[in-house]
Amino acid sequence: MKVVSSHLSELDYEGDTLKVTFKNGKTYKYDKVPQALFRALMESRSKGTFFHRFIAKYKKGEMVKT
Repeated sequence: MKVVSSHLSELDYEGDTLKVTFKNGKTYKYDKVPQALFRALMESRSKGTFFHRFIAKYKKGEMVKT
């Protein structure tokens, strides 16, 4: 789903996998992201800041080939 953010373009969550598409067009997937963390991301005022502070800092993303 499209999001309003200066760094992120789209967020998709299925199972426990978060897929993040950045404004530069690159997409990364992050496994084992708890649903509560995804909900908090979606409710956050600054999705880019939340993502970098609570997800990217602790989870290794894998680039998705498009």
